[in-house]
Amino acid sequence: MVKDATGRELNIGGEIDLVIGFSPALVVTDVTFANASWGSQKQMIKMDKLSLLSKGARALSALVVGPLGLLAPFVSLGAYKAHPCSVHSIGK
Repeated sequence: MVKDATGRELNIGGEIDLVIGFSPALVVTDVTFANASWGSQKQMIKMDKLSLLSKGARALSALVVGPLGLLAPFVSLGAYKAHPCSVHSIGK
């Protein structure tokens, strides 16, 4: 699904946990998102942990999330003559 939308691989090498409580959270570990073929790094995004916190119990059903937590993130952004800003082209 992600590759169909972006042309790039999203890899979750760790666990996916749903934390239930007053403010539910989705916690994913060992996450990578591939860079463009012309990029200087193999991975555009790499992180040890990604946390999406909701704004309350009902927020998950409406896909409304609160703070985003990243543990040990690495982000490689670059430009290419034919694609001046690759970030804006993701998902289009």
